[in-house]
Amino acid sequence: MNLEFEGKSESSDKIVLSDIYKKGKNIAIWKRSFSKELLTSIDNFISNNKKDSTLPIIVKPNDVYDTLINELPDFALKSYLIEDISTIVDMFCYLFDLEQAGLRLATINKAMCPRFHVDRVPCRLISCYSGSTTEWLKSIDVNRSILGISDTPFKDKSTEIQKLDTGDVALLKGETWEDNEGNGLVHRSPNILDSKTRLLLTLDFA
Repeated sequence: MNLEFEGKSESSDKIVLSDIYKKGKNIAIWKRSFSKELLTSIDNFISNNKKDSTLPIIVKPNDVYDTLINELPDFALKSYLIEDISTIVDMFCYLFDLEQAGLRLATINKAMCPRFHVDRVPCRLISCYSGSTTEWLKSIDVNRSILGISDTPFKDKSTEIQKLDTGDVALLKGETWEDNEGNGLVHRSPNILDSKTRLLLTLDFA
């Protein structure tokens, strides 16, 4: 099922990510669930990396698996997490015809970007493996004249804040996408109200 409204496309079919090319779409979300093995792999990784940390690397689809095997510490069922990340990198590079991507894998215990903002990039992929997830706003609900100044850049006080789910793979269209100036997706890091560590993957053009 593919749901489309006001700049968003969402589906349990990964082909939905190609909707980011459609004019007027500034977020495409692939809804998915994790296997039992992948969930265990994620939990094992976090158990060994509870402190805030970030792995920023440039990867290519054909070497990302080997790169992460070498870069990440050993933990049980390590291959399941790395295989999943490798698949996402391959999809991202194929979709945008990229030879490589900028990968960041971060364990987070506090909000990184707590104020609503837009990214000065063409497009960014975000996927949260654990913990609180990215929050975003529909373009029609945003008062862009106070964006970056106010913590609540809403046109109306009744504005509903949208939220990704754990496991979602989302493409967020930025301000430097061709002909998208002034329509980049407005989003922020969530407030972390519980003690659950976030594990966040982001991919950028590189």
